[in-house]
Amino acid sequence: MPDERKQIKQFSSNTTGESDAKFYVSGIYHASSKVGSQQNAKEVFRALADKLTKDHPAISTNPHIFGGIPHIKDVRLSVGDVLAKLYTYGSIQEILDSYAPQVSEEQIKEAIAYAQDFLEIACDPDEPSEIDD
Repeated sequence: MPDERKQIKQFSSNTTGESDAKFYVSGIYHASSKVGSQQNAKEVFRALADKLTKDHPAISTNPHIFGGIPHIKDVRLSVGDVLAKLYTYGSIQEILDSYAPQVSEEQIKEAIAYAQDFLEIACDPDEPSEIDD
């Protein structure tokens, strides 16, 4: 098998002439019979989201809360909501003022760091990362 750490997609032909896509992102491997399938991308990114919670313990992907969307653990505030509120309010303090005492500054910063790590790995899988096994 080729060195998949250097590839996000590898294509091969099967006996029926259909193409197979093999996705590899940050230690997460997924093979599929449909090239470019949106479901395949969701599965890969879901696995990446779950894996990143090990490095960001304040973030959870519990499937019973927001359907597994990354969120601050034990709080119904998604990572995406944190980013949207940071954009809208312009500061971490404004978010804290809206969600105190449920959310701490460290939790907000952890959500931002999680989002940054997710984007960096998902958009540049060739770059070595600290979460690779």
